[in-house]
Amino acid sequence: TTATHENWFRWEVSAILNKKNIVEGIRFLGTDITKQKKAEQTLLQQAILLDNISDAIISTDHNFYIKSWNLKAEMMFNLKYEKESNRSIHEISKINFVNDSKSNFKKLVHNNGFWNGDVLIAKNNGTKFYMQTMVNAIKDKAGKITGFVAVSRDVTKEHEIKNKFDFEQKKSKLDLVKEQKQFKTF
Repeated sequence: TTATHENWFRWEVSAILNKKNIVEGIRFLGTDITKQKKAEQTLLQQAILLDNISDAIISTDHNFYIKSWNLKAEMMFNLKYEKESNRSIHEISKINFVNDSKSNFKKLVHNNGFWNGDVLIAKNNGTKFYMQTMVNAIKDKAGKITGFVAVSRDVTKEHEIKNKFDFEQKKSKLDLVKEQKQFKTF
């Protein structure tokens, strides 16, 4: 079998007029736009791919001002392009680092080019949820940080289970201490 190739052309058609404005001919000018169409198709495929990922993806500039996001991030954070584009991520929601600090986060992401950890997100509407987040620096060809991309997964249920387990474990220890004290009183 032979492979077929598809080429795209943009055609411009114009009339050739004489001095009396009478059409004497037609000019066809074709431009091969195959590379442009393939690039558009690739971008569309990448956009579809991003919108079908179950994790929230947000890109920012080097000052953490939002540049873009995928559908999952839009749903989780209730983002609207007209409102949130070019706003700081910290203006949209309050971010609390679970086992880290904001200053250590900034140090690591700037020095090492990445950070990974859990955060507690408090949205402006009052809802809270836990996210496991990985942040990577985006660098230009010279190695200068131009922005960041964050990939986040909702881990609220896991934190609730862990907190319940920790509570039950502490309760069991307290019960054991009470029993030991009662035993000593005999």
